[in-house]
Amino acid sequence: PAAGAPQQKRSKTQEQALEHERRDFPSEYESRWEDAERSSRRKLQEKAKHASEACTDLQRRLAELDAERESEAAMRRERLEEEKHLLSEAKERAMVELQTEFRKQQQEIQARVDAERERCGRLRGQQMRKTDDLTREVTDVRASIERVRDNYRSGQARTPDLPALPAPHSATPRQRP
Repeated sequence: PAAGAPQQKRSKTQEQALEHERRDFPSEYESRWEDAERSSRRKLQEKAKHASEACTDLQRRLAELDAERESEAAMRRERLEEEKHLLSEAKERAMVELQTEFRKQQQEIQARVDAERERCGRLRGQQMRKTDDLTREVTDVRASIERVRDNYRSGQARTPDLPALPAPHSATPRQRP
């Protein structure tokens, strides 16, 4: 038995070592599992943090783009309003110029109409005076003819005092007013 004792002792030691390993194995496995889990969680948290930062950056950039778009839209509206205002002012100026030109032309036309009326009035007055003169002359000539007839009928041989007859109208050039 003495020879078997060291063998037994070695077996016992091996058995104890194996038992110790068996007891340590779950805790070593758990420790490695927990390390792996912690590492995975840390990586996942880092990825989540990066994703969150990227999402925040995207949201910030979208907000900046929205603000930029709104600013550009506001500037376009302002420019459009300014252009409308300028167009309205230009239209108003054009209308004033057209009305001024219209009034000026209307006054010029009225002045020509008035001048023509005055000229026609003078011509009419001259024609009326001529007509009156000729009517008086015709009346005088008729009266003279009537006296000659009366004298002729009464047998008087003397000639009445007759006014001088005007020269025929076709022989004298007409005067223009």
